Amino acid sequence: MASLSCAIAGVAEDAFSVDIDERLSVDHLKEAIKKEKMFRFPANEMRLFLAKQDGNWMNGEGVVAVKLEKAAGGAVPVLVDGHGNRYDFVKMDPTRWIKNSKYFGANFQPGKGQIHVLVVIDWENLSVENTQERTY
Repeated sequence: MASLSCAIAGVAEDAFSVDIDERLSVDHLKEAIKKEKMFRFPANEMRLFLAKQDGNWMNGEGVVAVKLEKAAGGAVPVLVDGHGNRYDFVKMDPTRWIKNSKYFGANFQPGKGQIHVLVVIDWENLSVENTQERTY
């Protein structure tokens, strides 16, 4: 079982944990996030990204600095540091396992204060019947 700290991109105050069997897929992680946050839209409307910058897990302060950019296929998270350096994030493929070596690996050990998954919700493009009140 893996305990992953997740945050809505750009919102650190709402970090939350999801416990999931690392043998399951990223798609299962989306479903677990939907259940944890009680979202009333399909899990496939979320996109998940690894919350890593320069190979290190982000913390809450780093998550707040993440901005969403419009791109083909929806919003993507980006971080621009004080020197103008741009950091992109690795999108998690819904068909891959959580324990995939590109994501968390078989020996993943979470640390205190780390955020592991950035949850991106393109609030403006949710279909009308799936829209819920945004509380962020």
